[in-house]
Amino acid sequence: MIEEIIRHLIENPDNLKDVTQGAINLIGVSADEADAIIKVLNGSINKAAAYWN
Repeated sequence: MIEEIIRHLIENPDNLKDVTQGAINLIGVSADEADAIIKVLNGSINKAAAYWN
């Protein structure tokens, strides 16, 4: 289910904006999951750099 929501938000960036602004709710998704989805799709999460020795 979350994969479908993410796919939909990627294909419809206007909906992502509405979710971010609170105009649309993600039904069936917890608040923590919704926050994580928004952060990932908005690029707010930075991947840690990996260094090989």
